[in-house]
Amino acid sequence: MRFLILLLSVVILASCAKVGSPSGGEKDTTPPKIVSASPANFSTNVNPKQIEITFDEFVKLGNYQSEWIVSPTLKEKPEAKLRGKKLIISLPDSLEENTTYIFNFAGTIGDLHEGNELEEKLFVFSTGAALDSGMVSGNTMDAQKDEPLGKTAVGLFSTNDSNNFPPNYPPKYYAQSNDVGGFEFNYIKENNYWIIAWVDANKNKIVEPEEQIGFLGESIKPWFVKKQDSLKLRLFSNPPDTLISSKQKLFNNRRAVFSFNKEIAEDSLQVLADEVAFVDYFKDSLAVWFKQEQLGDSLIINLKGSTINQRVKMYPIEGINKRESNKLRVINTLSPKKTSDSLFLVFSEPPVSDSIPVELFNEKDSSWTASALYRSTISNQFYFINQAPLGKTVVIKGPTVEGIYNHISDTLTLNYTLPSKEALGNLVVRTTLNQTFSGTPVFYFGIKGKMRHFPYHSGKLDLKQLSAGQYDLFLIFDEDGNGKYSPGNAGLRQQPERVIKYPGAIDIRSNWDLELEWVIPSK
Repeated sequence: MRFLILLLSVVILASCAKVGSPSGGEKDTTPPKIVSASPANFSTNVNPKQIEITFDEFVKLGNYQSEWIVSPTLKEKPEAKLRGKKLIISLPDSLEENTTYIFNFAGTIGDLHEGNELEEKLFVFSTGAALDSGMVSGNTMDAQKDEPLGKTAVGLFSTNDSNNFPPNYPPKYYAQSNDVGGFEFNYIKENNYWIIAWVDANKNKIVEPEEQIGFLGESIKPWFVKKQDSLKLRLFSNPPDTLISSKQKLFNNRRAVFSFNKEIAEDSLQVLADEVAFVDYFKDSLAVWFKQEQLGDSLIINLKGSTINQRVKMYPIEGINKRESNKLRVINTLSPKKTSDSLFLVFSEPPVSDSIPVELFNEKDSSWTASALYRSTISNQFYFINQAPLGKTVVIKGPTVEGIYNHISDTLTLNYTLPSKEALGNLVVRTTLNQTFSGTPVFYFGIKGKMRHFPYHSGKLDLKQLSAGQYDLFLIFDEDGNGKYSPGNAGLRQQPERVIKYPGAIDIRSNWDLELEWVIPSK
């Protein structure tokens, strides 16, 4: 009897398990649908305190507080919750009269299990007798790279609200550009607007001084009959008004590097301290070499310029004593990329002398030619030899060299192999401009991180002995005469200088002459 009961129990359990097993059916790919709404979508003459939307299935709600876009911007964010198959949105009391409101749900609403997103992402209603029908569309671009810049904030600000530019409050209407920079506003009220795009890094819908920004110099009106030509907003990094050293780092208690929040110029920034021997100025940083090899208890450095007056106190790094080696060394070499380039040497500390006599070996007749290494304007550590090498192999010999900390090098003996002409390529670009731009055209050419400016020369760029690789080419229209790209200034409503990028990369091959025609069409 016991055995029979046990057997029946096993059969029942197995049967239950079989009933509850998954069927392995097809995956659900159907998104949820709206079956009703109160008020109805696209209603007029309504001023709801809440919106109820009923779906044909259970849904889940994502991070609506940060993802939803509500225009015009509400002073108080709406609250949303799910109740069964309903989405209930509570609205603030202060909706404007005769105004169309747009709720963009983005990708926050999807079905419960598969996450299929709701396709009807817009919910629209008007507190007046008609829906506003204005439209604005355009594209956001990186001004310096001349390429689309996606996922940027775009705002329409009423010109009646404030005289500040850019405004320091959220826009009347807000949108976000897509992955390729396209954006579109619909259901806009007729008015005059400033249109501004910016990289909203902190997602607060307010333009911050340090965020990239693009704008039109004049106000715009929405169009109502058909879409006009798309607007182009070219974003740039707004230069800070004041220069600040945002970071300082000490190396070996004898050299300090100061990083700044924008580009610096040697003639507009002074480093004042009794213990400073040399200062190396770079694009947005500088290096200070101290007179003594070891920093004392502390050192005060004053940074002074037209927009900076900063006092920095530095303390020695504990545990660092004298260097392991008491010799001056060549720590790096920058070999020439072509046979006519200069050869650079980098010493472990600045040498005392501005020039160092050396000899170059001549492969043709096995003789030595007198030459010299000269201190570079790039850095007091850098020395270069500008005499053309006498063969494929460069052999340099010279005397011992003394550094500013009294370290002495070994006798200089350096060997380099230059690239053969067969390993290099040549490039000629002929440019035709079929539209007029303000400013003087300047070529900007190179590989990322190693770009150089070249004169326009009636539209011809002629470069010899280039290393094989993928290069970029830009045309900059220099308006301020500094010979390079200059960003705009939002406070002055000044646009960035125009930049046009050559379409695609330029492929330089070994032992190859490449000629290109670059035609820049009319608008």
